[in-house]
Amino acid sequence: MASVGATSASHAALGPRVLAASWLQRRWYTPPSRRTWSKQHFRIRSPRPLLDRFDLSREQPHKEWWRERRIAPATFFGFPDVTKIGLQGGSLYVEQMDAVTLAVLADKCVQEKVWAPEIWMKFCWRAQQLSTRTHEPDLCYIFRAFARADWVDQNLLTTYLGRIHRRLHMFQLPDVAVVLEAFANPRFRQGEYLQKTLTHMALLLQHRDDAKVEDLARTCAALRDLRPQPAEVAEEVVAGLELLAEALLMRELSELGPARAVN
Repeated sequence: MASVGATSASHAALGPRVLAASWLQRRWYTPPSRRTWSKQHFRIRSPRPLLDRFDLSREQPHKEWWRERRIAPATFFGFPDVTKIGLQGGSLYVEQMDAVTLAVLADKCVQEKVWAPEIWMKFCWRAQQLSTRTHEPDLCYIFRAFARADWVDQNLLTTYLGRIHRRLHMFQLPDVAVVLEAFANPRFRQGEYLQKTLTHMALLLQHRDDAKVEDLARTCAALRDLRPQPAEVAEEVVAGLELLAEALLMRELSELGPARAVN
């Protein structure tokens, strides 16, 4: 019992010292960075005027893409993304592209409205290199991409019109529709080649019955955009529209997509 009393007496003697130490160690304020969680998160907190320093990467992080963690590499079809080549720089590696890749990338530039001359010059150079090894449908899509971009190069135009003439006998109705969409640009429309394309389309409609509704409607829309029409071609266009109408009457139009039906 004596030992217990001695221990309690010693604790009582040390009591004021312990209390004084704990009083000195107390933090009587909360640091500004720890008061609210929202102020710690730059994407949630709202900046205070004249107090917070302006940081562009915090206020508009989409304008500094290099600060964001990359979820996927900035490539498309295995090549540097043509839509970001102006920001990132570097080479497009056009010399390594085949006809399929060139057709897809050129069409992507048209859809994304990328009209940089240095890109289309390289595409034009590579398209002429691949002309003798290009077949349908890549041939048609490359020709249409340059027509929609309105990139007129006399060597390219002559080369691809000749290649289309050479491969025309192998074209199916979807290929003919793509070529007619390219001919919507008057600068790419040559009367002789347009007439031969319309003749081939008429032969396909007269002697084959395997065309899909989507392809028939697409061909009708392409013929509608051939304006202005020369007098010698107008009759063949009307005859082609009549053949397309007959083919559409014998098919179920419910297969037609909403966008194509509106057009």
